[in-house]
Amino acid sequence: MADHSDKQMVPVIPSRIKYFPENRLSAINDGRLFLEIQVFQELIYALIDTGATKSYMGLRTLVVLTRNNIVPIHQEPDMVQLAEGSIIQTQGVYQIPVYLDNRPTEIYCQYIPTLSNDLILGLDFLQRHQIIIDTAQRKLLFPDQVIKLSVLEKPGLAGIRGLDEEQLQRLNNFIEEELQQFETSPGKTHAVEHKITLKPDAEPQKQRYYPRNPAMQKIINEEVDQMLKDGIIEPSSSPWSSPIVLVKKSSGKYRFCVDYRKVNQVTVPDGYPLPFIEGILSRLKEAHYISTLDLKAGYWQVPLNKASKPITAFTVPGRGLFQFKVLPF
Repeated sequence: MADHSDKQMVPVIPSRIKYFPENRLSAINDGRLFLEIQVFQELIYALIDTGATKSYMGLRTLVVLTRNNIVPIHQEPDMVQLAEGSIIQTQGVYQIPVYLDNRPTEIYCQYIPTLSNDLILGLDFLQRHQIIIDTAQRKLLFPDQVIKLSVLEKPGLAGIRGLDEEQLQRLNNFIEEELQQFETSPGKTHAVEHKITLKPDAEPQKQRYYPRNPAMQKIINEEVDQMLKDGIIEPSSSPWSSPIVLVKKSSGKYRFCVDYRKVNQVTVPDGYPLPFIEGILSRLKEAHYISTLDLKAGYWQVPLNKASKPITAFTVPGRGLFQFKVLPF
């Protein structure tokens, strides 16, 4: 990485930080060298990169620091050029005190959300401490001391390899056998029950239904019949009512939805942060097998608590009022 800034940082060491003095240098299968550092109660793998002018950290290291109330010493963003030529923006500078073979020191890192490595130690760290790397012997050479670091046994980075003919046949046979046991209607989790939280001054929202032509109304009636059969909805006498919306899918079919915009205006939003995709992918970098499961109508697999059901009510012309028993789209 090449840095595009000449800014000087004034370090401030937080007095509450404690790092544990266990450091080991390891070679990953592709020949790169990593330094294993225990940060609080987490092991962080720091890539030794002489091609990086500064040191950088990824999402996992940020999570560890944030969990322990460590804030950036500098918020101003910086521009960094990656090895393949693209330029990205950093998000703050952090100071990480560490021990290297019982030697207290600190690392100044810029945070890059999309960085796949937990930590990259660049030339700034190596030059500041006048460290020489002996890659053959896996040693860090300080001016007044030679530190020999033990080798960490660590799996190589994940690769992609296709199935052979026998494995592919076994997989196909397994899928065909298991598909016969799959239910056509969505399941239901017993691990959680969703609650819709209303604002203190919230009043029931009642809207008129959207007029539909006979063809669209036929689709609505068919969807309602199926949802009643599957236990997704039930008849209601709620003071709430929201209009039905049919959303056309890429397949040409329609998805049954309800326009809850008015309801959303009187509910308390949930600020729980969704995880970064980059962070999830970074945690999978050592996996041998990665699978995905697509839940059928995933929202409908989460039940609603009793008080929330009336809030989801919707009108079906000529048939009355219904409410969801599960989380609606």
